[in-house]
Amino acid sequence: MRSKIKIAKLPSDAEMHISNVFMQVPAAIAVVEGPHQKYVLANALYQKMFNRSEKQLLGKTIREVFPEMEGQGLFELMENIYKSGESFTAHEFPAIFSHNGITKRGYYDFVAQPIKNEDRKVSSIIIHAVEVTEQIEARKEIGESVKRYNMMMQSPFAFAILKGKDLVIALANDSIKEMWGKGKDIEGKPLLEVLPEIKEQAFPALLMNVLTSGIPYYAYEMLAKLVRHGKMEDVYFNYVYQPYREADETISGVVVIAIETTKEVIAKKNFEEANARLATVVQSSQDAIIGKTTKGIVTSWNEGAHKMFGYTEKEMIGQSITKIIPDNRLEEETYILGKINCGEMIEHFETQRLTKKGKVIDISVTISPIKNSQGNIIGASKIARDITNAKQAQAIIKESEERFRRLANETPLFIWLADENLQTTYLNKEGYSYFNLNETNKLSDLSWKKFIHHKDLQKVLDRMHEAAIKHEPYTLEMRLKNGVTGEYRWFLDKGVPRYEHEKFIGFIGTSLDIHDRKKWEKEIKASEKNFRQLANLLPEKITTTDAEGNVTYYNKNWYDYTGLTFDELKDWGWKKIIHPEDEKNNINLWKEALASGHALEVEERLLSKTGEYKWHLSRVSPIKDEKGKIQKWVSATTDIHEQKMKEQSKDDFLSIASHEMKTPLTITKAYLQLLEHNLHTDNTNALLYTQKASQSVIRLHDLILELLDVNKIQSGKLDYKISAFNFNEIINDTVEDLQRSITTHKIIKTGKVKSEVTGDRERLMQVVINLINNAIKYSPDANEIFIHLQQEDGFIKVSVKDKGIGISKTDLEKIFNKYYRVKGQITSFQGLGIGLYISSEIIKRHNGKLWAESEEGKGSSFCFTLPVEVNA
Repeated sequence: MRSKIKIAKLPSDAEMHISNVFMQVPAAIAVVEGPHQKYVLANALYQKMFNRSEKQLLGKTIREVFPEMEGQGLFELMENIYKSGESFTAHEFPAIFSHNGITKRGYYDFVAQPIKNEDRKVSSIIIHAVEVTEQIEARKEIGESVKRYNMMMQSPFAFAILKGKDLVIALANDSIKEMWGKGKDIEGKPLLEVLPEIKEQAFPALLMNVLTSGIPYYAYEMLAKLVRHGKMEDVYFNYVYQPYREADETISGVVVIAIETTKEVIAKKNFEEANARLATVVQSSQDAIIGKTTKGIVTSWNEGAHKMFGYTEKEMIGQSITKIIPDNRLEEETYILGKINCGEMIEHFETQRLTKKGKVIDISVTISPIKNSQGNIIGASKIARDITNAKQAQAIIKESEERFRRLANETPLFIWLADENLQTTYLNKEGYSYFNLNETNKLSDLSWKKFIHHKDLQKVLDRMHEAAIKHEPYTLEMRLKNGVTGEYRWFLDKGVPRYEHEKFIGFIGTSLDIHDRKKWEKEIKASEKNFRQLANLLPEKITTTDAEGNVTYYNKNWYDYTGLTFDELKDWGWKKIIHPEDEKNNINLWKEALASGHALEVEERLLSKTGEYKWHLSRVSPIKDEKGKIQKWVSATTDIHEQKMKEQSKDDFLSIASHEMKTPLTITKAYLQLLEHNLHTDNTNALLYTQKASQSVIRLHDLILELLDVNKIQSGKLDYKISAFNFNEIINDTVEDLQRSITTHKIIKTGKVKSEVTGDRERLMQVVINLINNAIKYSPDANEIFIHLQQEDGFIKVSVKDKGIGISKTDLEKIFNKYYRVKGQITSFQGLGIGLYISSEIIKRHNGKLWAESEEGKGSSFCFTLPVEVNA
């Protein structure tokens, strides 16, 4: 083939010479000839470069040799050179070659030079090619390396290279600089100079071990204490220490790669703590908390479920929930699972389940779907509560309501209920009959106001409104129209406000026909004049009261003896003339007579207009109608002073104590009798009477304790138990306990004692309770009581302040005397006048001081001081 190559029509020996030169030059050279560009020469380097033998090249066109080059632009390029006669130089020309199943991608610099004949036409093309693939790849690798370096420097992963035994920071990206919080100029400095706080931590030793051993070190959620933002912080990292090797494989430093996981660690700890708390709640819950799969297989079973159903966790895990479902309710589980698999929650579903012993119990369940992190439903969580007792209670309540309605319909009273808008919601049979209604009438359509006499209506509305605000029952008289006859009749109306969670929800009440009684009262008044004329002729002092004990008449002898008028004696004004030592006994006996309806005989000392107390005997008798109902009371009071002076004086203290103990006991008995009578008819009244009875019993208990304390004080036998204690605690406990039972006032406590106090804890608490109770009692129109603590110079001071009625300067000096009562307050406020006396004695025994500061109408402050160290 070579002998046939003609180059510029040189002689054959010259052609051969040039051909040999082309074949031996150290460059890839080929010659293609003619318009089809057949290979006529390809030297060894060209054959090696394109993995083609001389046989595979010579005599074949470029398209035949390299069919895989179709679409890569080479064929079109060579044809253009042949046609144009212009040479072409390519730089880093990309090409993909395939041969014998091997594909090669390369880059080439080549020159294609056309050769023309004597007619100046292109006869062949010389191709000179140099492969530059390695240079291109190297350049790319350098670019990638630079890119990786930039990525590393900008990476959120913390990266640093530490060199030498001093661990000098040779390189550190922005992330590790920010993580360390030490600024930007840390390269070139030893690590311990930048982070001196890690010197005593494990990190320096770990780094040196990697440097000397060449063994990498990995850590997960490692705690480090770093000074960042001016303060020491606990920081957690995932990191690796890799040995840094030079080109000769010698280790010259350590590569640090780290990522901060502080937030994740804290979140995980919080999550674990939350899970632990949740597990504790689940296990300690009294409710049954059960987990199950979407097929109803139990996966969790808490202690509440064990107690409720009798099965242990071991007995139920892996079992079907149908194990505790009665046969007649198995369809419920299908319904429940269907709802759960649809992602729906079932709330407060009431049903029945079986215990291990076969007992059927009523339960209320709430069931929620459980989803995995992908949002797929994987099971259900069930919370079950035993409502067996609640169901039984509901049945009892229903039965009680039915019994109430039956009894209400049998009583001659009107019994009614009204809502918060004073709209009637219940009326018994007697009410329906009076107003000429039938049970088909809607109570909501009943306007009871139209049945009230127009002169009484506003009075009724005002009284009901006042009762609702003050949380107190009301009693009033009014006229109601009969629905049949159109006649107005007098009724005694009583109502009690009702509340739920302190919200007013209406009234329950009764209305009693008193029309006939009102007529009798009119007739009685007609004969009253004759009675009074007769009474004025008698030597005794005559008094009359109504059935409730309100004075209606004094005869002339009273005015002559006392020098007072009717207005000065009425409405318990007569207590002004009773000797203080006799007053309580007189009042208690009078109240007892009113409650029992029995006649009364009592001896008492009465003040004359000359200022002298004289003994009298008062006999009080009830006047009853033909039905035995008390209409009034008549009292005859006779002067027995001379006779009484001959009798031995009684012990004043025991008399007062006896009388005071009888009063709350009598009231307790009366209310308990009312409670017994009403238990089967009106549970609301029963509760009210029970509360009043309890209050009286408490009062009786307190009175007895006070009297015993007085006796012990006089005999010097009041015991004291001295110990060191936290005074702040007893004040806090006392205020908290009192506040639970007191709804009229808010107790506001301020200040505190700095150290422990030595003294009798219970006695000092007794003093504080007495002062707070007095503050509440004597500030009925206020709603706040203030108690303040302070400590100074080895003493503590306690102040109890109110915004009440106050005390005059004259009385301030006497209020700590035994049995002393402020005269203007005796009739308005209960008490023996010994609470402050006892408190004063207790404080004295603690080497302290008790005093009062007050101004009438502006409130009072009771204060006491105690030494911190007490030797009582």
